Amino acid sequence: MKLRKIFLFIVVVIFYNIGYAQKTPYQRIDSLIQLSDSLRDISPNKSLDQISKAYKYSLLLNDTSLVLKSGNNLAKAQNENGLHQNSLKTILKIRDYTTNQNDSLIQMAEIDYTEGFSLLEMRQYEKSKKAFKSALNTFVLLNDSSGMSSAFISLGNIESNDQNYDKAITYYQKALQYTTVNDEVNKAYISTNMGIIYAEQNDYLKAKNNFEQTIEIYVSLNLFNELSIAYYDLGFLEYSFKHYQLAISNYLNSLKIGKYNDNSVNMMWAYEGLADVYKDMNDYKSSLLYFEKYSEIKDSLNEIQKENEIKDIEKLLAKENQDLLIQNQVKEIEEAKVKEELLNERIDKSKLKSKVLGIGFIILCILGGIGLFIYKKVKKQNVLLTNQKEIINKSLHEKEILLKEIHHRVKNNLQIISSLLNLQSNRIENDEISVLLNESKNRIQAIALVHDKLYRSNDFTSINFKEYLLEILNYQKNIYIKPNQELKIESNCEDVHLNLDVAVPLGLIASELITNAFKHGFKNISQPLINLELKRINQNQVVLIVSDNGGGLPTDFDINTSTTLGMELITALTEQINGSVDFKNENGTHFSVTFKVNQ
Repeated sequence: MKLRKIFLFIVVVIFYNIGYAQKTPYQRIDSLIQLSDSLRDISPNKSLDQISKAYKYSLLLNDTSLVLKSGNNLAKAQNENGLHQNSLKTILKIRDYTTNQNDSLIQMAEIDYTEGFSLLEMRQYEKSKKAFKSALNTFVLLNDSSGMSSAFISLGNIESNDQNYDKAITYYQKALQYTTVNDEVNKAYISTNMGIIYAEQNDYLKAKNNFEQTIEIYVSLNLFNELSIAYYDLGFLEYSFKHYQLAISNYLNSLKIGKYNDNSVNMMWAYEGLADVYKDMNDYKSSLLYFEKYSEIKDSLNEIQKENEIKDIEKLLAKENQDLLIQNQVKEIEEAKVKEELLNERIDKSKLKSKVLGIGFIILCILGGIGLFIYKKVKKQNVLLTNQKEIINKSLHEKEILLKEIHHRVKNNLQIISSLLNLQSNRIENDEISVLLNESKNRIQAIALVHDKLYRSNDFTSINFKEYLLEILNYQKNIYIKPNQELKIESNCEDVHLNLDVAVPLGLIASELITNAFKHGFKNISQPLINLELKRINQNQVVLIVSDNGGGLPTDFDINTSTTLGMELITALTEQINGSVDFKNENGTHFSVTFKVNQ
Protein backbone atom coordinates (compact mmCIF):
# COMPACT_ATOMS: atom_id res chain seq x y z
CA MET A 1 0.00 0.00 0.00
CA LYS A 2 2.82 2.43 0.91
CA LEU A 3 4.71 1.66 -2.36
CA ARG A 4 1.52 2.29 -4.33
CA LYS A 5 1.07 5.70 -2.68
CA ILE A 6 4.69 6.65 -3.38
CA PHE A 7 4.33 5.62 -7.03
CA LEU A 8 1.11 7.63 -7.42
CA PHE A 9 2.75 10.64 -5.78
CA ILE A 10 5.72 10.53 -8.23
CA VAL A 11 3.44 10.13 -11.26
CA VAL A 12 1.20 13.04 -10.19
CA VAL A 13 4.17 15.37 -9.61
CA ILE A 14 5.88 14.47 -12.94
CA PHE A 15 2.77 15.10 -15.04
CA TYR A 16 2.08 18.31 -13.12
CA ASN A 17 5.59 19.72 -13.75
CA ILE A 18 5.51 18.89 -17.48
CA GLY A 19 2.72 21.36 -18.25
CA TYR A 20 3.05 23.82 -15.39
CA ALA A 21 5.59 26.17 -17.00
CA GLN A 22 3.52 26.61 -20.18
CA LYS A 23 0.36 27.87 -18.43
CA THR A 24 -0.95 31.35 -17.57
CA PRO A 25 -0.98 32.46 -13.88
CA TYR A 26 -4.69 31.60 -13.61
CA GLN A 27 -4.11 28.15 -15.14
CA ARG A 28 -1.15 27.56 -12.82
CA ILE A 29 -3.25 28.28 -9.75
CA ASP A 30 -5.95 25.93 -11.01
CA SER A 31 -3.28 23.28 -11.60
CA LEU A 32 -2.01 23.68 -8.04
CA ILE A 33 -5.56 23.17 -6.76
CA GLN A 34 -5.95 20.03 -8.87
CA LEU A 35 -2.56 18.74 -7.73
CA SER A 36 -3.56 19.29 -4.09
CA ASP A 37 -6.78 17.32 -4.64
CA SER A 38 -4.78 14.46 -6.21
CA LEU A 39 -2.43 14.30 -3.23
CA ARG A 40 -5.09 14.39 -0.46
CA ASP A 41 -5.26 10.60 0.02
CA ILE A 42 -1.59 10.00 -0.87
CA SER A 43 0.15 12.66 1.24
CA PRO A 44 -1.99 15.12 3.29
CA ASN A 45 1.09 17.22 4.14
CA LYS A 46 2.09 17.64 0.48
CA SER A 47 -1.53 18.41 -0.40
CA LEU A 48 -1.54 21.18 2.24
CA ASP A 49 1.70 22.65 0.81
CA GLN A 50 0.31 22.83 -2.74
CA ILE A 51 -3.06 24.36 -1.81
CA SER A 52 -1.25 26.92 0.41
CA LYS A 53 0.71 28.06 -2.65
CA ALA A 54 -2.47 28.26 -4.73
CA TYR A 55 -4.19 30.39 -2.06
CA LYS A 56 -1.18 32.71 -1.77
CA TYR A 57 -1.05 33.32 -5.55
CA SER A 58 -4.84 33.81 -5.68
CA LEU A 59 -4.57 36.60 -3.12
CA LEU A 60 -1.82 38.25 -5.19
CA LEU A 61 -4.03 38.15 -8.32
CA ASN A 62 -7.04 39.33 -6.22
CA ASP A 63 -9.30 37.00 -8.20
CA THR A 64 -12.50 36.44 -6.15
CA SER A 65 -13.38 33.07 -7.68
CA LEU A 66 -9.88 31.63 -7.22
CA VAL A 67 -9.57 33.04 -3.68
CA LEU A 68 -12.86 31.38 -2.64
CA LYS A 69 -12.03 28.08 -4.33
CA SER A 70 -8.42 27.81 -3.11
CA GLY A 71 -9.22 29.28 0.33
CA ASN A 72 -12.01 26.79 1.03
CA ASN A 73 -9.81 23.90 -0.14
CA LEU A 74 -7.02 25.21 2.10
CA ALA A 75 -9.38 25.28 5.11
CA LYS A 76 -10.39 21.65 4.37
CA ALA A 77 -6.73 20.58 4.09
CA GLN A 78 -5.93 22.31 7.38
CA ASN A 79 -8.78 20.38 9.04
CA GLU A 80 -7.46 17.11 7.59
CA ASN A 81 -4.06 17.88 9.12
CA GLY A 82 -5.60 18.74 12.53
CA LEU A 83 -5.05 22.53 12.16
CA HIS A 84 -8.61 23.53 13.11
CA GLN A 85 -7.71 26.99 14.48
CA ASN A 86 -5.86 27.79 11.24
CA SER A 87 -8.84 26.56 9.26
CA LEU A 88 -11.15 29.03 11.07
CA LYS A 89 -8.70 31.88 10.40
CA THR A 90 -8.64 31.04 6.68
CA ILE A 91 -12.46 30.96 6.54
CA LEU A 92 -12.65 34.35 8.27
CA LYS A 93 -10.35 35.86 5.64
CA ILE A 94 -12.15 34.53 2.57
CA ARG A 95 -15.65 35.51 3.77
CA ASP A 96 -14.92 39.07 2.64
CA TYR A 97 -14.80 37.77 -0.95
CA THR A 98 -18.29 36.20 -0.92
CA THR A 99 -21.28 37.93 -2.55
CA ASN A 100 -24.99 37.17 -2.87
CA GLN A 101 -24.68 36.32 -6.56
CA ASN A 102 -25.55 32.81 -7.70
CA ASP A 103 -21.99 31.96 -8.73
CA SER A 104 -20.84 32.53 -5.12
CA LEU A 105 -23.68 30.67 -3.35
CA ILE A 106 -22.01 27.30 -3.78
CA GLN A 107 -18.77 28.61 -2.29
CA MET A 108 -20.70 30.23 0.59
CA ALA A 109 -22.36 26.91 1.41
CA GLU A 110 -19.03 25.08 1.24
CA ILE A 111 -17.40 27.69 3.51
CA ASP A 112 -20.21 27.39 6.07
CA TYR A 113 -19.91 23.59 5.97
CA THR A 114 -16.11 23.67 6.42
CA GLU A 115 -16.50 26.11 9.31
CA GLY A 116 -19.04 23.79 10.94
CA PHE A 117 -16.61 20.86 10.65
CA SER A 118 -13.78 22.90 12.24
CA LEU A 119 -16.01 23.95 15.15
CA LEU A 120 -17.27 20.37 15.56
CA GLU A 121 -13.69 19.08 15.89
CA MET A 122 -13.05 21.81 18.49
CA ARG A 123 -16.20 20.65 20.42
CA GLN A 124 -17.96 24.00 20.01
CA TYR A 125 -21.22 22.21 19.27
CA GLU A 126 -23.70 25.10 19.30
CA LYS A 127 -21.59 27.23 16.94
CA SER A 128 -20.98 24.17 14.76
CA LYS A 129 -24.73 23.48 14.58
CA LYS A 130 -25.38 27.08 13.53
CA ALA A 131 -22.78 26.86 10.72
CA PHE A 132 -24.16 23.53 9.40
CA LYS A 133 -27.73 24.93 9.37
CA SER A 134 -26.52 27.97 7.42
CA ALA A 135 -24.85 25.64 4.90
CA LEU A 136 -28.02 23.51 4.72
CA ASN A 137 -30.21 26.55 3.91
CA THR A 138 -27.91 27.46 1.01
CA PHE A 139 -27.79 23.86 -0.27
CA VAL A 140 -31.62 23.81 -0.22
CA LEU A 141 -31.67 27.08 -2.18
CA LEU A 142 -29.29 25.53 -4.74
CA ASN A 143 -31.21 22.20 -4.73
CA ASP A 144 -27.87 20.45 -4.03
CA SER A 145 -28.83 16.92 -2.87
CA SER A 146 -25.28 15.88 -1.99
CA GLY A 147 -24.73 19.02 0.08
CA MET A 148 -28.07 18.62 1.90
CA SER A 149 -27.24 14.98 2.71
CA SER A 150 -23.82 15.93 4.17
CA ALA A 151 -25.32 18.77 6.24
CA PHE A 152 -28.10 16.54 7.65
CA ILE A 153 -25.50 13.88 8.57
CA SER A 154 -23.36 16.45 10.41
CA LEU A 155 -26.38 17.82 12.30
CA GLY A 156 -27.35 14.27 13.22
CA ASN A 157 -23.85 13.64 14.57
CA ILE A 158 -24.07 16.71 16.82
CA GLU A 159 -27.49 15.75 18.19
CA SER A 160 -26.28 12.19 18.75
CA ASN A 161 -23.27 13.49 20.65
CA ASP A 162 -25.66 15.54 22.87
CA GLN A 163 -27.79 12.37 23.35
CA ASN A 164 -30.77 13.99 21.57
CA TYR A 165 -31.38 10.66 19.85
CA ASP A 166 -34.83 11.36 18.37
CA LYS A 167 -33.57 14.52 16.67
CA ALA A 168 -30.47 12.68 15.45
CA ILE A 169 -32.60 9.88 13.90
CA THR A 170 -34.75 12.50 12.15
CA TYR A 171 -31.67 14.16 10.65
CA TYR A 172 -30.20 10.81 9.52
CA GLN A 173 -33.49 9.83 7.86
CA LYS A 174 -33.54 13.15 6.00
CA ALA A 175 -29.94 12.55 4.93
CA LEU A 176 -30.96 9.19 3.45
CA GLN A 177 -33.70 10.92 1.42
CA TYR A 178 -31.10 13.08 -0.29
CA THR A 179 -28.35 10.47 -0.61
CA THR A 180 -27.81 9.48 -4.22
CA VAL A 181 -28.52 5.92 -5.36
CA ASN A 182 -24.85 5.13 -6.05
CA ASP A 183 -23.49 6.56 -2.79
CA GLU A 184 -23.44 3.25 -0.91
CA VAL A 185 -20.62 4.30 1.43
CA ASN A 186 -22.66 7.24 2.73
CA LYS A 187 -25.67 4.96 3.22
CA ALA A 188 -23.53 2.55 5.24
CA TYR A 189 -22.22 5.40 7.40
CA ILE A 190 -25.75 6.63 8.12
CA SER A 191 -27.00 3.10 8.82
CA THR A 192 -24.15 2.55 11.31
CA ASN A 193 -24.91 5.77 13.18
CA MET A 194 -28.61 4.93 13.38
CA GLY A 195 -27.76 1.45 14.64
CA ILE A 196 -25.64 2.93 17.43
CA ILE A 197 -28.50 5.22 18.48
CA TYR A 198 -31.07 2.40 18.48
CA ALA A 199 -28.64 0.37 20.61
CA GLU A 200 -28.43 3.27 23.09
CA GLN A 201 -32.26 3.28 23.18
CA ASN A 202 -32.29 -0.50 23.80
CA ASP A 203 -34.18 -1.12 20.54
CA TYR A 204 -32.40 -4.38 19.68
CA LEU A 205 -34.23 -5.26 16.45
CA LYS A 206 -33.80 -1.86 14.80
CA ALA A 207 -30.16 -1.65 15.85
CA LYS A 208 -29.39 -5.13 14.50
CA ASN A 209 -31.22 -4.41 11.24
CA ASN A 210 -29.12 -1.27 10.64
CA PHE A 211 -25.83 -3.00 11.45
CA GLU A 212 -26.71 -5.89 9.11
CA GLN A 213 -27.52 -3.38 6.32
CA THR A 214 -24.09 -1.82 6.87
CA ILE A 215 -22.39 -5.23 6.64
CA GLU A 216 -24.28 -6.05 3.44
CA ILE A 217 -23.11 -2.80 1.80
CA TYR A 218 -19.44 -3.25 2.81
CA VAL A 219 -19.47 -6.87 1.58
CA SER A 220 -20.73 -5.73 -1.82
CA LEU A 221 -18.03 -3.04 -2.01
CA ASN A 222 -15.18 -5.25 -0.68
CA LEU A 223 -14.35 -2.62 1.97
CA PHE A 224 -12.63 -4.98 4.42
CA ASN A 225 -11.49 -2.46 7.02
CA GLU A 226 -15.00 -0.99 7.35
CA LEU A 227 -16.50 -4.51 7.28
CA SER A 228 -14.34 -5.58 10.24
CA ILE A 229 -15.58 -2.56 12.23
CA ALA A 230 -19.20 -3.30 11.27
CA TYR A 231 -18.94 -6.89 12.54
CA TYR A 232 -17.45 -5.54 15.77
CA ASP A 233 -20.40 -3.14 16.18
CA LEU A 234 -22.87 -6.00 15.70
CA GLY A 235 -20.90 -8.15 18.13
CA PHE A 236 -21.00 -5.41 20.75
CA LEU A 237 -24.77 -5.10 20.27
CA GLU A 238 -25.27 -8.83 20.85
CA TYR A 239 -22.95 -8.69 23.87
CA SER A 240 -24.90 -5.76 25.34
CA PHE A 241 -28.08 -7.83 25.18
CA LYS A 242 -26.25 -10.91 26.57
CA HIS A 243 -26.55 -12.89 23.33
CA TYR A 244 -23.10 -14.30 24.01
CA GLN A 245 -22.84 -16.91 21.23
CA LEU A 246 -23.94 -14.39 18.58
CA ALA A 247 -21.49 -11.87 20.02
CA ILE A 248 -18.63 -14.39 19.79
CA SER A 249 -19.54 -15.22 16.19
CA ASN A 250 -19.49 -11.57 15.11
CA TYR A 251 -16.31 -10.76 17.05
CA LEU A 252 -14.60 -13.74 15.36
CA ASN A 253 -15.73 -12.46 11.94
CA SER A 254 -14.28 -9.05 12.80
CA LEU A 255 -11.02 -10.68 13.94
CA LYS A 256 -10.77 -12.84 10.82
CA ILE A 257 -11.19 -9.87 8.47
CA GLY A 258 -8.81 -7.75 10.61
CA LYS A 259 -6.13 -10.45 10.24
CA TYR A 260 -6.77 -10.71 6.50
CA ASN A 261 -6.53 -6.93 6.14
CA ASP A 262 -3.51 -6.80 8.51
CA ASN A 263 -5.25 -4.14 10.63
CA SER A 264 -3.88 -4.23 14.19
CA VAL A 265 -6.48 -1.82 15.57
CA ASN A 266 -9.44 -3.91 14.36
CA MET A 267 -7.79 -7.07 15.72
CA MET A 268 -7.25 -5.38 19.10
CA TRP A 269 -10.94 -4.39 19.36
CA ALA A 270 -12.07 -7.90 18.43
CA TYR A 271 -9.79 -9.49 21.05
CA GLU A 272 -11.11 -7.07 23.70
CA GLY A 273 -14.71 -7.94 22.81
CA LEU A 274 -14.02 -11.68 23.02
CA ALA A 275 -12.30 -11.24 26.39
CA ASP A 276 -15.35 -9.38 27.75
CA VAL A 277 -17.82 -12.01 26.48
CA TYR A 278 -15.93 -14.98 27.91
CA LYS A 279 -15.48 -13.10 31.19
CA ASP A 280 -19.26 -12.64 31.51
CA MET A 281 -19.69 -16.33 30.64
CA ASN A 282 -17.32 -17.17 33.56
CA ASP A 283 -14.86 -18.77 31.12
CA TYR A 284 -11.91 -16.97 32.70
CA LYS A 285 -9.28 -19.06 30.91
CA SER A 286 -10.52 -18.01 27.45
CA SER A 287 -11.10 -14.47 28.68
CA LEU A 288 -7.51 -14.21 29.93
CA LEU A 289 -6.17 -15.64 26.65
CA TYR A 290 -7.95 -13.02 24.52
CA PHE A 291 -7.18 -10.24 27.01
CA GLU A 292 -3.45 -11.03 26.75
CA LYS A 293 -3.64 -10.81 22.94
CA TYR A 294 -5.54 -7.53 23.24
CA SER A 295 -2.93 -6.12 25.67
CA GLU A 296 -0.06 -7.27 23.43
CA ILE A 297 -1.40 -5.35 20.42
CA LYS A 298 -2.34 -2.32 22.53
CA ASP A 299 1.14 -2.08 24.07
CA SER A 300 2.69 -2.47 20.63
CA LEU A 301 0.55 0.35 19.21
CA ASN A 302 1.41 2.57 22.18
CA GLU A 303 5.11 2.01 21.56
CA ILE A 304 4.69 2.87 17.87
CA GLN A 305 2.80 6.02 18.80
CA LYS A 306 5.53 7.06 21.23
CA GLU A 307 8.23 6.41 18.62
CA ASN A 308 6.34 8.49 16.06
CA GLU A 309 5.90 11.33 18.56
CA ILE A 310 9.63 11.29 19.31
CA LYS A 311 10.47 11.28 15.58
CA ASP A 312 8.14 14.23 14.98
CA ILE A 313 9.78 16.20 17.78
CA GLU A 314 13.24 15.34 16.43
CA LYS A 315 12.18 16.58 12.99
CA LEU A 316 10.92 19.85 14.50
CA LEU A 317 14.18 20.31 16.41
CA ALA A 318 16.21 19.59 13.26
CA LYS A 319 14.14 22.11 11.30
CA GLU A 320 14.57 24.69 14.06
CA ASN A 321 18.34 24.14 14.07
CA GLN A 322 18.43 24.44 10.30
CA ASP A 323 16.48 27.71 10.46
CA LEU A 324 18.89 29.08 13.06
CA LEU A 325 21.85 28.07 10.88
CA ILE A 326 20.34 29.82 7.86
CA GLN A 327 19.65 32.95 9.92
CA ASN A 328 23.24 33.00 11.16
CA GLN A 329 24.54 32.57 7.61
CA VAL A 330 22.34 35.43 6.38
CA LYS A 331 23.57 37.59 9.25
CA GLU A 332 27.18 36.79 8.41
CA ILE A 333 26.63 37.69 4.75
CA GLU A 334 24.96 40.97 5.69
CA GLU A 335 27.79 41.84 8.07
CA ALA A 336 30.34 41.00 5.36
CA LYS A 337 28.53 43.29 2.91
CA VAL A 338 28.54 46.14 5.44
CA LYS A 339 32.27 45.66 6.02
CA GLU A 340 32.91 45.56 2.29
CA GLU A 341 31.00 48.82 1.77
CA LEU A 342 32.93 50.50 4.57
CA LEU A 343 36.21 49.31 3.12
CA ASN A 344 35.37 50.58 -0.38
CA GLU A 345 34.27 53.92 1.01
CA ARG A 346 37.54 54.35 2.89
CA ILE A 347 39.60 53.34 -0.15
CA ASP A 348 37.83 55.98 -2.31
CA LYS A 349 38.53 58.65 0.27
CA SER A 350 42.16 57.56 0.61
CA LYS A 351 42.77 58.26 -3.10
CA LEU A 352 41.94 61.93 -2.49
CA LYS A 353 43.99 62.24 0.65
CA SER A 354 47.23 60.30 0.43
CA LYS A 355 48.37 61.57 3.81
CA VAL A 356 45.38 59.91 5.48
CA LEU A 357 46.08 56.52 3.86
CA GLY A 358 48.25 55.20 6.68
CA ILE A 359 46.01 56.50 9.41
CA GLY A 360 42.92 55.21 7.63
CA PHE A 361 44.47 51.78 7.17
CA ILE A 362 45.40 51.57 10.85
CA ILE A 363 41.90 52.67 11.92
CA LEU A 364 40.34 50.14 9.54
CA CYS A 365 42.48 47.33 10.95
CA ILE A 366 41.56 48.31 14.49
CA LEU A 367 37.85 48.45 13.65
CA GLY A 368 38.09 45.16 11.77
CA GLY A 369 39.83 43.50 14.70
CA ILE A 370 37.26 44.82 17.17
CA GLY A 371 34.42 43.79 14.84
CA LEU A 372 35.89 40.33 14.38
CA PHE A 373 36.32 39.97 18.15
CA ILE A 374 32.72 41.06 18.79
CA TYR A 375 31.45 38.85 15.96
CA LYS A 376 33.22 35.76 17.34
CA LYS A 377 31.97 36.51 20.85
CA VAL A 378 28.36 36.96 19.67
CA LYS A 379 28.59 33.83 17.52
CA LYS A 380 29.93 31.84 20.47
CA GLN A 381 27.08 33.12 22.65
CA ASN A 382 24.52 32.20 19.95
CA VAL A 383 25.90 28.66 19.75
CA LEU A 384 25.82 28.39 23.55
CA LEU A 385 22.20 29.65 23.71
CA THR A 386 21.19 27.25 20.92
CA ASN A 387 22.73 24.28 22.76
CA GLN A 388 21.09 25.29 26.02
CA LYS A 389 17.73 25.62 24.28
CA GLU A 390 18.09 22.14 22.78
CA ILE A 391 18.98 20.67 26.19
CA ILE A 392 16.01 22.41 27.86
CA ASN A 393 13.56 21.33 25.12
CA LYS A 394 14.82 17.74 25.25
CA SER A 395 14.57 17.65 29.05
CA LEU A 396 11.06 19.14 28.96
CA HIS A 397 9.89 16.62 26.39
CA GLU A 398 11.37 13.70 28.37
CA LYS A 399 9.61 14.92 31.54
CA GLU A 400 6.29 15.24 29.68
CA ILE A 401 6.62 11.72 28.28
CA LEU A 402 7.59 10.40 31.72
CA LEU A 403 4.66 12.15 33.43
CA LYS A 404 2.25 10.88 30.79
CA GLU A 405 3.62 7.33 31.20
CA ILE A 406 3.25 7.60 35.00
CA HIS A 407 -0.45 8.50 34.70
CA HIS A 408 -0.90 5.69 32.16
CA ARG A 409 0.73 3.10 34.39
CA VAL A 410 -1.11 4.28 37.51
CA LYS A 411 -4.39 3.96 35.60
CA ASN A 412 -3.44 0.48 34.31
CA ASN A 413 -2.39 -0.69 37.80
CA LEU A 414 -5.67 0.57 39.26
CA GLN A 415 -7.56 -1.24 36.47
CA ILE A 416 -5.70 -4.45 37.34
CA ILE A 417 -6.63 -4.05 41.02
CA SER A 418 -10.24 -3.39 39.98
CA SER A 419 -10.23 -6.54 37.82
CA LEU A 420 -8.77 -8.60 40.66
CA LEU A 421 -11.47 -7.32 43.02
CA ASN A 422 -14.10 -8.16 40.39
CA LEU A 423 -12.74 -11.71 39.99
CA GLN A 424 -12.62 -12.13 43.77
CA SER A 425 -16.18 -10.80 44.07
CA ASN A 426 -17.43 -13.42 41.59
CA ARG A 427 -15.91 -16.20 43.72
CA ILE A 428 -17.34 -15.02 47.07
CA GLU A 429 -20.73 -16.34 48.07
CA ASN A 430 -21.20 -13.90 50.96
CA ASP A 431 -23.37 -11.11 49.51
CA GLU A 432 -22.27 -8.53 52.09
CA ILE A 433 -18.56 -9.06 51.37
CA SER A 434 -19.26 -9.08 47.62
CA VAL A 435 -21.03 -5.70 47.89
CA LEU A 436 -18.08 -4.26 49.84
CA LEU A 437 -15.65 -5.49 47.17
CA ASN A 438 -17.76 -3.95 44.40
CA GLU A 439 -17.90 -0.63 46.27
CA SER A 440 -14.11 -0.71 46.63
CA LYS A 441 -13.84 -1.48 42.92
CA ASN A 442 -16.01 1.57 42.12
CA ARG A 443 -13.82 3.80 44.26
CA ILE A 444 -10.69 2.53 42.53
CA GLN A 445 -12.37 3.12 39.16
CA ALA A 446 -13.10 6.74 40.16
CA ILE A 447 -9.39 7.33 40.89
CA ALA A 448 -8.31 5.49 37.71
CA LEU A 449 -10.58 7.70 35.62
CA VAL A 450 -8.76 10.83 36.87
CA HIS A 451 -5.39 9.42 35.78
CA ASP A 452 -6.87 8.24 32.47
CA LYS A 453 -8.14 11.75 31.66
CA LEU A 454 -4.75 13.26 32.61
CA TYR A 455 -3.02 10.68 30.36
CA ARG A 456 -5.25 11.56 27.41
CA SER A 457 -4.96 15.31 27.97
CA ASN A 458 -2.24 17.71 26.84
CA ASP A 459 -2.45 19.28 30.31
CA PHE A 460 -0.92 16.88 32.86
CA THR A 461 -1.79 19.01 35.92
CA SER A 462 -5.57 19.39 35.77
CA ILE A 463 -8.74 17.85 34.32
CA ASN A 464 -12.11 19.16 33.16
CA PHE A 465 -14.23 17.99 36.12
CA LYS A 466 -17.51 18.49 34.22
CA GLU A 467 -16.52 15.76 31.72
CA TYR A 468 -15.26 13.58 34.55
CA LEU A 469 -18.59 13.85 36.44
CA LEU A 470 -20.58 12.73 33.40
CA GLU A 471 -18.28 9.74 32.85
CA ILE A 472 -18.56 8.71 36.52
CA LEU A 473 -22.38 9.01 36.26
CA ASN A 474 -22.53 6.86 33.10
CA TYR A 475 -20.22 4.25 34.71
CA GLN A 476 -22.39 3.98 37.83
CA LYS A 477 -25.60 3.98 35.76
CA ASN A 478 -24.38 0.94 33.78
CA ILE A 479 -23.76 -0.89 37.08
CA TYR A 480 -26.89 -0.06 39.09
CA ILE A 481 -29.60 0.80 36.53
CA LYS A 482 -31.23 -2.05 34.63
CA PRO A 483 -31.35 -1.75 30.80
CA ASN A 484 -35.15 -1.48 30.76
CA GLN A 485 -35.32 0.95 33.70
CA GLU A 486 -35.90 4.61 32.88
CA LEU A 487 -33.57 7.15 34.46
CA LYS A 488 -33.76 10.91 33.90
CA ILE A 489 -30.50 12.80 34.19
CA GLU A 490 -30.29 16.56 34.61
CA SER A 491 -26.90 18.21 34.36
CA ASN A 492 -26.11 21.88 34.94
CA CYS A 493 -22.31 21.84 35.08
CA GLU A 494 -19.79 24.51 34.19
CA ASP A 495 -16.33 23.83 32.78
CA VAL A 496 -14.21 23.77 35.93
CA HIS A 497 -10.59 22.57 35.73
CA LEU A 498 -9.19 21.04 38.94
CA ASN A 499 -5.68 19.90 39.77
CA LEU A 500 -4.87 16.36 40.85
CA ASP A 501 -4.85 17.17 44.61
CA VAL A 502 -8.49 18.27 44.46
CA ALA A 503 -9.78 16.14 41.55
CA VAL A 504 -9.04 12.73 43.17
CA PRO A 505 -10.77 13.32 46.55
CA LEU A 506 -13.65 15.24 44.94
CA GLY A 507 -14.04 12.44 42.39
CA LEU A 508 -14.33 9.90 45.21
CA ILE A 509 -16.91 12.13 46.96
CA ALA A 510 -18.96 12.42 43.75
CA SER A 511 -18.73 8.64 43.18
CA GLU A 512 -19.98 7.94 46.72
CA LEU A 513 -22.92 10.37 46.43
CA ILE A 514 -23.97 9.02 43.00
CA THR A 515 -23.62 5.41 44.23
CA ASN A 516 -25.80 6.17 47.30
CA ALA A 517 -28.46 7.69 45.04
CA PHE A 518 -28.54 4.59 42.82
CA LYS A 519 -28.39 2.08 45.71
CA HIS A 520 -30.70 3.67 48.29
CA GLY A 521 -32.55 6.61 46.72
CA PHE A 522 -34.60 4.96 43.98
CA LYS A 523 -36.35 2.18 45.84
CA ASN A 524 -40.06 2.16 44.90
CA ILE A 525 -39.52 5.16 42.58
CA SER A 526 -41.16 4.64 39.16
CA GLN A 527 -39.37 7.49 37.38
CA PRO A 528 -35.99 8.03 39.08
CA LEU A 529 -34.25 11.38 38.57
CA ILE A 530 -30.68 12.39 39.41
CA ASN A 531 -29.35 15.92 39.10
CA LEU A 532 -25.71 17.08 38.93
CA GLU A 533 -24.59 20.69 39.34
CA LEU A 534 -21.05 22.08 39.26
CA LYS A 535 -20.68 25.84 39.33
CA ARG A 536 -18.52 28.63 40.61
CA ILE A 537 -19.85 30.67 43.53
CA ASN A 538 -17.07 33.23 43.06
CA GLN A 539 -13.50 33.30 41.79
CA ASN A 540 -12.20 31.14 44.64
CA GLN A 541 -15.12 28.84 45.50
CA VAL A 542 -16.91 26.02 43.66
CA VAL A 543 -19.94 23.98 44.73
CA LEU A 544 -20.80 20.39 43.69
CA ILE A 545 -24.47 19.38 44.12
CA VAL A 546 -25.80 15.81 43.79
CA SER A 547 -29.56 15.35 44.32
CA ASP A 548 -32.27 12.80 43.53
CA ASN A 549 -36.05 12.43 43.80
CA GLY A 550 -35.89 9.39 46.06
CA GLY A 551 -37.32 8.77 49.51
CA GLY A 552 -34.76 11.00 51.22
CA LEU A 553 -32.68 10.46 54.34
CA PRO A 554 -34.04 9.52 57.79
CA THR A 555 -35.18 12.53 59.83
CA ASP A 556 -32.57 11.81 62.53
CA PHE A 557 -29.69 11.41 60.03
CA ASP A 558 -26.49 13.30 60.93
CA ILE A 559 -23.51 13.06 58.59
CA ASN A 560 -21.08 13.91 61.41
CA THR A 561 -22.21 10.95 63.54
CA SER A 562 -22.88 8.48 60.71
CA THR A 563 -20.80 5.29 61.03
CA THR A 564 -21.15 4.09 57.44
CA LEU A 565 -17.89 3.88 55.49
CA GLY A 566 -19.29 5.94 52.62
CA MET A 567 -20.31 8.88 54.83
CA GLU A 568 -17.05 8.73 56.76
CA LEU A 569 -15.18 8.87 53.45
CA ILE A 570 -17.23 11.87 52.31
CA THR A 571 -16.56 13.73 55.57
CA ALA A 572 -12.82 12.95 55.60
CA LEU A 573 -12.28 13.77 51.92
CA THR A 574 -14.22 17.05 52.25
CA GLU A 575 -11.90 18.10 55.07
CA GLN A 576 -8.93 17.10 52.90
CA ILE A 577 -9.90 19.65 50.23
CA ASN A 578 -10.71 22.29 52.89
CA GLY A 579 -14.40 22.17 52.03
CA SER A 580 -17.75 21.74 53.71
CA VAL A 581 -20.63 19.35 53.06
CA ASP A 582 -24.35 20.02 53.64
CA PHE A 583 -27.44 17.87 53.10
CA LYS A 584 -31.19 18.26 53.22
CA ASN A 585 -34.39 16.43 52.33
CA GLU A 586 -36.11 18.37 49.58
CA ASN A 587 -38.25 16.13 47.36
CA GLY A 588 -35.47 13.61 47.80
CA THR A 589 -31.87 13.74 48.99
CA HIS A 590 -29.81 16.88 48.30
CA PHE A 591 -26.04 16.96 49.03
CA SER A 592 -23.80 19.97 48.36
CA VAL A 593 -20.00 20.13 48.72
CA THR A 594 -18.40 23.59 48.75
CA PHE A 595 -14.62 23.92 48.37
CA LYS A 596 -11.92 26.38 47.42
CA VAL A 597 -9.91 26.37 44.20
CA ASN A 598 -6.64 28.05 43.31
CA GLN A 599 -6.64 30.56 40.45
